Amino acid sequence: MKFMIVDDEPRHRRGMAGMLLASRPGCEVFTAGDGAKALEMAGIDRPEVIFTDIRMPQMDGLTFLRRANEALPYKPRIVMLSAYNLFEYAQEALRHGAFDYLLKPVDVDKLGEVLERLEHIYREEREARARTMALEKQMTAASLAHQGRLMQQWLSGSLSLEEEQSWLSAGIVDGPGVVIVSELEPASGDGSGSATEHSDRGMSTWFHVPSPDTYTEPRSASLTADRLHQALKRACSAFGKALTIAWDAADWTRPRWVTILHTGTSSGEKREDIRRGLMSLQGELTAVGYSGRWVHAIGEECVDLAEGGPQSYRTALAALPYLFYDQHGAILFHSELLPIHPVLMCSAAELLDLLNASDTEGAKELCRTAVTTMSADGMAEPQSVKDQTCLLLLKLADSKSGWGMNPLTEEAVRQIRTCRRFGELLEILDSVLEQMGVTLKEQKKSKRELVIDSCLELMRERYMEDLSLESVAESFRFNPSYFSTLFKEATGRSFSDVLIEIRMRKAEELLRDGSGLKVYEIAERCGFRDTKYFSRSFKKHVGVTPEAYRHWAGQQKSGEGRSR
Repeated sequence: MKFMIVDDEPRHRRGMAGMLLASRPGCEVFTAGDGAKALEMAGIDRPEVIFTDIRMPQMDGLTFLRRANEALPYKPRIVMLSAYNLFEYAQEALRHGAFDYLLKPVDVDKLGEVLERLEHIYREEREARARTMALEKQMTAASLAHQGRLMQQWLSGSLSLEEEQSWLSAGIVDGPGVVIVSELEPASGDGSGSATEHSDRGMSTWFHVPSPDTYTEPRSASLTADRLHQALKRACSAFGKALTIAWDAADWTRPRWVTILHTGTSSGEKREDIRRGLMSLQGELTAVGYSGRWVHAIGEECVDLAEGGPQSYRTALAALPYLFYDQHGAILFHSELLPIHPVLMCSAAELLDLLNASDTEGAKELCRTAVTTMSADGMAEPQSVKDQTCLLLLKLADSKSGWGMNPLTEEAVRQIRTCRRFGELLEILDSVLEQMGVTLKEQKKSKRELVIDSCLELMRERYMEDLSLESVAESFRFNPSYFSTLFKEATGRSFSDVLIEIRMRKAEELLRDGSGLKVYEIAERCGFRDTKYFSRSFKKHVGVTPEAYRHWAGQQKSGEGRSR
């Protein structure tokens, strides 16, 4: 609390100041030597309580009391001090509005009683002011909420004729102007999740967003939402009278505001100024620590908002989805749109051919080019672009059914349907095609290894038959040339080399086992129809003739017997 002591005696001023500081530590105390000086200081320092002596030179205490009531811009409580116990003084002081009258020397207990009464009065006044302000705020909010509900229903076309006439008669929507729809959009990094995931990671954790079924003034949201609401209103008010309300859209994970802007003149003349003003709002998001962006769609210009306001609102809503495209930035006027129906010039078969040929980069480039062309420089309807892109991926997955593409495709489709920027869509396409390319390569590798393993098993089991590359390739339904390449890539050797090696291993086994089979019989059992060719092949691979190998094997076996 602030106190002032007015007395022409310095020692009285010091004594009174000491009593106040002792009884109320932390208070502020100002002093003046006469009434004129006190008036000057009170206008600047605004003490809540003034203790003034009655008898003083230049301006006495009673004159000061009268002048204070007339001249000061506020009403301090004034306590009169006097060494004279004269009823006339006290009566006149109270008649001119003095709070109390104390005799000098001032009694500490009496002073304490006066201070307690003063504190009680000021406390009650503060509480009364707080109640009054709260009531006024509630009344203002109720009025704004009612106004907001009427505005929402009017723009949506749901007011009755009588309600519409009442709304228009208020003069809130007169003259030329536009309707602006503004939304908060999460950062691009959050765009790949579902609507629920966006809510979990972004908006709903950032500040409370009310149910979409009711209109709620920003006072019920967080202070952050209210700050942004006021910032938007201020920015729009720079271009004319603006009425901004919080609007609960069906997708209420993205807070939305609608502004009716009275431009006074053609908004076309102010277009670039409006664009710059709305762009400056991004700084408000940075200030509150939000990493997303504010997007704004401006509807058709109205000659008279009373007639064209709802249509301007509808065209702003129609323009809003097109902010999906990066080339529009964060602000789009409906008049800048030339919507076209998108056509995707790319087939699943073309993509599959490139992926099968292990040309993943080619598939990505083809898809990116086709989808970018389909977007028509941001004029193609965004939802249709998403739908056709999803259909392309689903067809691609169906063309390779059973190859494990469906989980990849389903996740990509989910992300595309919820992505908020065209750049995100292209990134999702790149990612899913990259994963498809890897999956196809792994699956092809697995299938190739399985085929080669089966082929080797067949060769080991049927080496004695008249096997050929062509017959084996046909049994696995491969082109002989492709099968030959596949076989050599997997084993590092040609089909004929591997087959001869298998036959030679078997021939060595028969020559060692002491069965007594003749060479031509061994040749037949190993798949050779020409004994001479068998002998030449055996010598080429083993280094000796079949007979020499049998002799050597017999010696080895005899030597082992003698050693035992």
